[in-house]
Amino acid sequence: MIGINNTWSSTPDIVSWTVEGQLAVIRRLRALRPNATLLVNSLLPTNNPTHDRELVEPINKRLAAEVARMGVDVAWLDAHATSLRPNGAADPTLFKDGVHPNAAGYARWSATLLPKLDALSALRTASGRKP
Repeated sequence: MIGINNTWSSTPDIVSWTVEGQLAVIRRLRALRPNATLLVNSLLPTNNPTHDRELVEPINKRLAAEVARMGVDVAWLDAHATSLRPNGAADPTLFKDGVHPNAAGYARWSATLLPKLDALSALRTASGRKP
């Protein structure tokens, strides 16, 4: 979930700047651990629908597209979608301050995260690699 704090920067083109920073971290991790499988998590929504529409959602869309091009050892987890109410707004019961998850938010996130980690581990095992 690297990058949510960047979205409040006054830097021009925050979306590109944030995605480039996220990609730099991914590239560095790949260099440090070339045999690891990376799970890249979307940014979660905030309590500001305009902020989400203009910054968070475009960042998630671009980052997901970049991850899709990276191959089998880099996977995407869309936790953003799991933190929304049916009307598309962030579920305020999942956040302690409109940005950071509370216990319920972490429980929701882990309910999405753990099955994805299990699936990635199974894929590694099936391909003959250590989980």
